[in-house]
Amino acid sequence: MVHQSGGSDFRLLAASDVPTVHEARLANARISEPLGDGWTYGTDAPYLKALVAYWRDRFDWRAQERRLNRLPQFKTNIDGLDIHFLHVRSKNPGALALLLLNGWPSTIDEYSKVIGPLTDPVSFGGRAEDSFDVVIPSMPGFGFSDKPRERGFGTERIAAVWTQLMARLGYTKYGTQGTDIGSGVGAQLAVVDAAHMAGLHHRLRRRRPGRRHGDDGVQLRAEHEAADDWL
Repeated sequence: MVHQSGGSDFRLLAASDVPTVHEARLANARISEPLGDGWTYGTDAPYLKALVAYWRDRFDWRAQERRLNRLPQFKTNIDGLDIHFLHVRSKNPGALALLLLNGWPSTIDEYSKVIGPLTDPVSFGGRAEDSFDVVIPSMPGFGFSDKPRERGFGTERIAAVWTQLMARLGYTKYGTQGTDIGSGVGAQLAVVDAAHMAGLHHRLRRRRPGRRHGDDGVQLRAEHEAADDWL
């Protein structure tokens, strides 16, 4: 089926041997002996062993496939890349569109639990006028979107892709929420697509340079300047 973005329906279906291969890898995982107690010198060893056991023995990949496939997913080609995204419409015809951008390392599943309350707030004790159409794209190189094969696919270029995506979906006004690298992309969107963005929300906590442990803050300032360039 052709979506209004010009793309097509997408369903997640991993090859039949994928779960078995991952289980075998986890069964052969080698966890080094801890250098100290708890999280002093890295990941707490008992915690890591329990996590590996969960992924090896109790995680049901096919159940997760079924859960994700209940959501309307699509792919469309923008700037030479096949972009994967969720597009969940509210029953309210006047709903504002909301673009949700994941962070790193993360996926669209970061937002799966808020799709219902955002698109159908009435079912969760809210008001119909507070509903949204939700668009959740997989960042280029993340999840089921294509990986860029050239340099320069930073926040500015990703923002340009989302500008095209929202235009293809027919939205003339939309809000944006971003986490981590998604915050940087959202901030760029507010600059390049200000005419169409109704609002921007960040979930990226940034520490400002200052003194710590007798440091004069020079190194911290350099780190934050580098982070500003990256975001």
